[in-house]
Amino acid sequence: MHASTQPHAYVSFLRGINVGGHRKIPMAALRELCQQLGLFKAQTYIQSGNLVFQSALSANECSVLLEQAILQAFDFEVPVITFSKIDFEKVLSEQPFGTTELVHVHLTLLAKETAVKLPLDTLDLRQNKVIQKAGVIYLYCPDGYSNCKVTNEWIERKLACKASTRNLKTLHHLQSMLESCS
Repeated sequence: MHASTQPHAYVSFLRGINVGGHRKIPMAALRELCQQLGLFKAQTYIQSGNLVFQSALSANECSVLLEQAILQAFDFEVPVITFSKIDFEKVLSEQPFGTTELVHVHLTLLAKETAVKLPLDTLDLRQNKVIQKAGVIYLYCPDGYSNCKVTNEWIERKLACKASTRNLKTLHHLQSMLESCS
């Protein structure tokens, strides 16, 4: 996909930064890095690697650019998953569990669409519900995500692709940020 001339709003998810004191990236440094890369109007939300910005590049080009720049600037690899505003809004609109318990609904966002199905029949899901679509896994975890066996790491192993999980409350906030970034 080639870059267009008009900037588009994007949301990127940086996988596994600022967790347990490891792979630290200050959000101010990330916003500065975006400015240096020509990613405009960069905004971050909380310390877990949520980034909203504008660019004329494609979503995939933005992910690659950010991954390479983070490796150079911070000397460690960070998978980056980027969605256009339109694609992100589609993912949110298809969320099947309603919006009453935002902290119990999680979305695992995949770096690529896949036809591979998760082997859910091998797990005791208890009260958890899992719905897989091509580029996202929707999780309902009434006992908390930390008690769910369908973890980000498990999904990455089973689907052989990068993934990053966020709760619906965070994703709704990012959707609001995308509106102001457009």
